[in-house]
Amino acid sequence: NVKKGDVILQHTISGPRSLIMTTELQGGTELGKVFSSIDDSALLALGLMAEVAKGEESKWWPYIRTVWR
Repeated sequence: NVKKGDVILQHTISGPRSLIMTTELQGGTELGKVFSSIDDSALLALGLMAEVAKGEESKWWPYIRTVWR
């Protein structure tokens, strides 16, 4: 069983932080402020859903378009 705080995936990513969707990035958004008490995975999922809803207006659209083919 996975317990809160267990590391289930660890990966080192290099590149500009602004190009990586992180909990820190989502935490600074309006969505992150409203849902500040949820866990990191849920916050990232909500952030991604919000970006999907923006469609082509999202800066993440090229990534989203590639993943959801």
